[in-house]
Amino acid sequence: MTILPVVDISNSPDSFSLPAPVQTIAQFVDGGGWATEIVLINPLNRAISGSIQAFNPAGQPASVQFAGPYTIPPGGLWRFRTLGTGANVQSGSIRITPSADSPAPSSTAILSFRNNGITVLQTAIAGVASGTAFRLFVENVGTFNSLPGSIQTAIALRSR
Repeated sequence: MTILPVVDISNSPDSFSLPAPVQTIAQFVDGGGWATEIVLINPLNRAISGSIQAFNPAGQPASVQFAGPYTIPPGGLWRFRTLGTGANVQSGSIRITPSADSPAPSSTAILSFRNNGITVLQTAIAGVASGTAFRLFVENVGTFNSLPGSIQTAIALRSR
């Protein structure tokens, strides 16, 4: 019903560069029937640790139940699911910061929506390591602006 992270367990702890990059999960949502489950996986043979923070769409810290430190045992996982029962919907992004001497875990957020106790929608968003350059495939096909009723669309990317 959703994607699950695939982690290469053949890597040794020595193959990870330190300090590990911060990871971002682009979306979380909680309340109004929406819930988010955060899953952090440790593929290594030693414990890893760090902290997890949530931010609202304006980039300010968000008050959520899963924010704080994490420690994951060797080969283990850390997961937390929000309740999704509040009337107000809260959304934002998640930042996973490994400790200075710790590699980053594999991270995924599973978002689900329940209506009358039945899950009607579920999707997953993988964590992405921070970087200085990203590539995005874009394709422009057709002559849409010359047709009657065409709508011009713009995409804006912003960095926080």
